[in-house]
Amino acid sequence: MRLFETKTGLISLIGVLAATSMACSGSNSDDDIDAPRDGGTTSARDAGVDGGAGSDRDAGPAPRDGGTVPFDSGCLIEDNVDLTPDPACAAPGVWTVKVTGSVEDPEGNPADGALVNICLSDERSQQGACLPPRPVCADGRYQVLIPEPYRCTIDAVARAFAQSGGTAFTYCDIETSDVELTVTEPVALFRTTPATTLPPEGDETMSRTVVFADGLEMDVVPEDFPAPYEELAATRVPQAEVCTLAGGPAYDGIYALSPETDLPGLTFPIRIPNTTNLAAGTTVRTYVLGGLLCSVERPGMDEYLVSESEWYEFGTAQVSADGTMIEGAALPCVGWFAYRQ
Repeated sequence: MRLFETKTGLISLIGVLAATSMACSGSNSDDDIDAPRDGGTTSARDAGVDGGAGSDRDAGPAPRDGGTVPFDSGCLIEDNVDLTPDPACAAPGVWTVKVTGSVEDPEGNPADGALVNICLSDERSQQGACLPPRPVCADGRYQVLIPEPYRCTIDAVARAFAQSGGTAFTYCDIETSDVELTVTEPVALFRTTPATTLPPEGDETMSRTVVFADGLEMDVVPEDFPAPYEELAATRVPQAEVCTLAGGPAYDGIYALSPETDLPGLTFPIRIPNTTNLAAGTTVRTYVLGGLLCSVERPGMDEYLVSESEWYEFGTAQVSADGTMIEGAALPCVGWFAYRQ
């Protein structure tokens, strides 16, 4: 996503959790704008704006033609839409009205029941928004109607996740090229494995070490963790499967964690198993993937909100003297992180 100069303030966590856990209707009207990104200023990014939670919204599939063809009236746009471009939309903006794509579950099957946000920026206003989640059809397809204020699109990101949990939030860049845009590459969801060592919550103010399946360790203070502590999970992901790293530099390791959440003003130390046998004392650079919520404290500077799908270098770590672990990193948010020499 485009990086904006001013990124200050902090989004309402309650609003975000409402937006990401809700089931969505099929209207997707201009009033359903989730949260304007205002060039990165987050004070207005309340994810409950007009597209918020609604218990009567059915995101499930519905039969059509006597039930022989799976169809979800909430996941496809049935109304005729005016596709006429705004003359004021000039390059690098591309007039984009509809986005159609697909989502796969961790086994490569259609991710029926998943949800997709589209986050995008408009060339005319230089502002952005993350739209409310849209449900995925039984065949894995999703379709999003872009509100008019954001149709002169300069960048876009698809954010997909499973309502049932158990997977990481996945971010994929979308190349805008047409008024009715079809994204050919599906967004793949990645299953996360629950922690193998999860100390009892006990005193929520005390730090404890959570251990994941391949030996990844994270020091967690439950009181400072805005998401459910008992749901902590992680998985190591091959770079070739990470769409945001396509064509980028090679990383030594990439992890997806869930639940996704910010750690406003705080960090959680991590220790990474040295599975690639880097030499003792080797220094690596550490990165986090920007998401709906990922704020980074920078000494002497304003808080920085990492853009959706941006890999941000937040520090360094070093291989331990015995060569077993990579130590010294502390996550500013829980989602995706990576490291490389």
